[in-house]
Amino acid sequence: KDLFLEKTKTVSEGKINLALVAPDGKVLPSNVSAFISVLADNNDAITTTDLIKGIMKITPTSGRTKAFPSASTIISALNFTTDYQFVDVSIINLGSGGSDTLELAAGADSTFHGNVIVRAAASALFRIVALTSTVDIYRLA
Repeated sequence: KDLFLEKTKTVSEGKINLALVAPDGKVLPSNVSAFISVLADNNDAITTTDLIKGIMKITPTSGRTKAFPSASTIISALNFTTDYQFVDVSIINLGSGGSDTLELAAGADSTFHGNVIVRAAASALFRIVALTSTVDIYRLA
């Protein structure tokens, strides 16, 4: 049979769809970022649009803390429909001073695994993995 995937309708938000095939042969939708989100130099939370875009950059003038959305909000925004669906997001810290760090905080029903601090003049790669009604966020690099 032919397989047809609906064209993405949210390119303006930076989301492009692609298909993953699970070990059981089921086709799972996934997201790939296409745009960069500029995070404000404050402690406001990261939005779902920031996550959908997938690449975030910030130029903090002092240490900042930004929280991820709740697990249910992430699962809904990223259209996760089954366990172990995932998306990778990057955060680039363009700060120049040693104290210009970005610390990430987990939203409700989310758990971080690994270092949550992105140092000045550095970047970090995180994988967000859906698990029914919770989310695990792994620092990969």
